[in-house]
Amino acid sequence: MKSAVFNTAKESYQVSKVIYVGPIVEIAEEKRKGASTHFFKLTTSTKSAYCYYKGIEAARKAHGALMAMVRDAKKHLFQHGSSLFDTREIISFGNVFGLATPQENKTHTFIVNLNAVDERNTRIWLKYTSEEKAKNGQRALFCAIQAANDMPWKSAPSDESEKKQESPVGQEVEMAAA
Repeated sequence: MKSAVFNTAKESYQVSKVIYVGPIVEIAEEKRKGASTHFFKLTTSTKSAYCYYKGIEAARKAHGALMAMVRDAKKHLFQHGSSLFDTREIISFGNVFGLATPQENKTHTFIVNLNAVDERNTRIWLKYTSEEKAKNGQRALFCAIQAANDMPWKSAPSDESEKKQESPVGQEVEMAAA
């Protein structure tokens, strides 16, 4: 299989192996080493790399090029803001919860776990401006994972439907008692 290659300052990556591209982040002035001012995270199934750039325009250009190459190489993707996931590499995602300290207007989040060897790089926090938007994002991710795995369409579970379901163990006990 032919695959495009994305080059960083230190390494090159086959684009078909990329499972996550993170958003561009500014490096705080007190933490800057050298001339780098911005970075974004790139994750493969074996490791993560931080791609550093000397300005926002250089970071945007590289980030945009990588996003376009990943979109060309893979068809089952989920985009959250300026982050991009390969939905076939998502292992699990958690429930929505509020952030103790809101960050940049973001008050709610849920965690997505990726299929990567290095455990430190498998958890991605998807942050939203409200609980409702976070739940809608969670439902959209659920549907994208179903579509990526060629599963028949089924709506994402809602809080109400989860409360109505009874455990199979409880049903067996009731049958045995009758």
